[in-house]
Amino acid sequence: MLKRGPIIALAGVALIIGAFLVAHSVLPSIEPSISSGGFLSIMEDMFDYVSEDTQIFPGESTSFSFTTSKGEVPLMWGLQIIDYQQGDRVSILVSNIFGDNLRRFETQEPIFFNIFQISEADTYSFTVQNLGSRSIAVFMMISEDPENSEAMLDPDSPILQVMIPLAVSGILLIIGMIILVVGIILIIIDWRKGKSESRYV
Repeated sequence: MLKRGPIIALAGVALIIGAFLVAHSVLPSIEPSISSGGFLSIMEDMFDYVSEDTQIFPGESTSFSFTTSKGEVPLMWGLQIIDYQQGDRVSILVSNIFGDNLRRFETQEPIFFNIFQISEADTYSFTVQNLGSRSIAVFMMISEDPENSEAMLDPDSPILQVMIPLAVSGILLIIGMIILVVGIILIIIDWRKGKSESRYV
């Protein structure tokens, strides 16, 4: 019985190692995408619209438009600042075809995601303003109803080939850490129990 703690702890360590091995197995497929176009390039298949790289001078703005085909679905969009530098900052104003301002965001991060529910089919504009002191290049990605996109339904899509192993890796890591903690607790309990019993021998 005194060996149960180490055995359980070793099982937890094995699961943690397995989690890192699974994650490492997908890194070769992720690395070229990151080096060639940033994190969002891995997810391009999820989006219905991907803009060209667009340069924005300080204080100026540019707009990206997207027309949805149905309502009562989520609309997901992402913006990446290419060659991001500290101090880069943008605002994004989301409006509809009637000019109604729906949402406004500011970010100083190289990548920004947002998702919101649309009530009806409409044309949405995303006006990006450069609030920084230097010229920047950005590109926008927009997806209507991303949960039902072809990328999420096709088992052979690149995004699922990356996401599924990473999800499995995350689950193994969590389970492994829990088992490791349980094993350590049992080791401490058994050690204290053995120590107390030795006093009466």
